[in-house]
Amino acid sequence: MGFGLATLNASTHVNALAAAAALGLGYGLITPGTNLYVAEAGRARSAALLNLLNFTWGAGAMACSPLIAVALANNRLPSLLISYAIFGGLLAFTLLFARFGAEKHEKAIDTSGAAPLLVGRGVTIALATLFFMYVCMETSIGVWSAEYSRRIANGITNMTTLAPMFFYAGLTSGRGLAPLVLLSLSEGPLVIGGLSLVAIGTTVVIFSAALKVVIAGVFLAGLGCASIYPIYIAWLSKWYGARAKRIGGFLFALASLGGAAGPWLVGILSKSSGSLRVGFLAPLLSALIMICIVVSLRRQTSQ
Repeated sequence: MGFGLATLNASTHVNALAAAAALGLGYGLITPGTNLYVAEAGRARSAALLNLLNFTWGAGAMACSPLIAVALANNRLPSLLISYAIFGGLLAFTLLFARFGAEKHEKAIDTSGAAPLLVGRGVTIALATLFFMYVCMETSIGVWSAEYSRRIANGITNMTTLAPMFFYAGLTSGRGLAPLVLLSLSEGPLVIGGLSLVAIGTTVVIFSAALKVVIAGVFLAGLGCASIYPIYIAWLSKWYGARAKRIGGFLFALASLGGAAGPWLVGILSKSSGSLRVGFLAPLLSALIMICIVVSLRRQTSQ
């Protein structure tokens, strides 16, 4: 990731694409390992800790835009990117000396005997579908919210440009609050409630006629998305134990494919129907399908 950031401000398009690919490759390698390690180490508190982990990622993503804006205004973008790269290098160097104790915990999970009883082929297929559809839904709303806002406002304004920020503000704030909510609510009902909130928020967006209503719907959708993905990862670790490492990469790859397929599907539906409102039926349908899958999983796994 550091190499990609350091070379992102390249003089040619090809080199910039190579830098972006290096950045994406590094991110793809980091995400599964980080999430699964926190899920394993957290044990019973894994859902809460994963929400906090993803909250910090969201906070960093929100802080990045203003930093880049300031750097561009002062013609300091290359310096900012190099600073990120240096920080990444220092972080990688310090991790060489970190002790994670993963092997000891892995043995503890293997001897529990609980995870194999919970997992069958149907559960695996359902969980893979949830990983794919969630990221498909999240990216669809996040990517298309600015264009949808622009069409409602009949032009580009500061508010239409900032529409995705409201989505990720809801996402980030919800992940910060999720550990507190999990003290009194179990994971299954929280996921169902979150998906229901996404469905409500997306419905508000579809039937909105004013920009303020769109922004409110986008924020609600982001708030609903907040705890869903971290809890999916917690379930992966809980149900599969040490085997989560072997299938985790496959599930995270499916999630990445969902991130690519979601915005594309919204665009296809929008173009074929001549209305972006119809395109937003894709994330709405995703939320409704996932509610049905999670209800079915709760019966099989007692979540």
